Amino acid sequence: MKKGLLFSLLLMCAVSVHAQTEDWKQIHIGNREFRSGRYDAAEVAYRKALLQSPNNARAYFNLGDTYMAKKNPDAAMQQFKLATRYEKNPHIKSMAFHNMGYINQRAALTAPVEQRQQFLLQAIDNYKDALRQNPDNEQSRYNLALCQKQLKKNKGSDNQNNKKQQDKNQQQKQQQKQQQSSQNQHSSNQQQQQSDQQVQQLLNLARQSEEQAKEKVNQAQPKRKNKKNNW
Repeated sequence: MKKGLLFSLLLMCAVSVHAQTEDWKQIHIGNREFRSGRYDAAEVAYRKALLQSPNNARAYFNLGDTYMAKKNPDAAMQQFKLATRYEKNPHIKSMAFHNMGYINQRAALTAPVEQRQQFLLQAIDNYKDALRQNPDNEQSRYNLALCQKQLKKNKGSDNQNNKKQQDKNQQQKQQQKQQQSSQNQHSSNQQQQQSDQQVQQLLNLARQSEEQAKEKVNQAQPKRKNKKNNW
């Protein structure tokens, strides 16, 4: 099984340097709401933290976790991207990259065939970024290997599907060629039939004319030339 999201509500807000700031207070509230399953309230709290501090990477990370819990991976992806942009801690940054890879890898499972490879390639890049930040991230290493295996399998499936499509196209072309040949033969037969009919009609007309001529000859009587005076 694929290893899942690295869910980790970042409680770094407890350190003294951040203890009194409003953004970290809101992150603490959001974490409490998240643990209680009140994801809408958690989202509100994290967004309040971001209003106070738009570059707070921990708020972006936790907001990404919240969207995943709410089954909105597209929105989660945007938050994890922002977390990787502003986060300085390589371990936490690695977790954000891992979660981006997980989202893309999951998307590949249900994506149309023509889009599956692109999701897998994006996931591979995400896992590699996660390992660059934290080479000890075994979950990312495992998912990377699995993703590469899925990509290889998908390419093989694509090649097989392409061959099937080519065979299908070839079969359709052959059928079209046979249909065209049949149509041409049918047309030729019709033309020959029409020509035979015309010849027969001409023969019939000739026979009729001949019969009419014979009938006129038979009906005709020899005429005698009368003399006024006998010799």
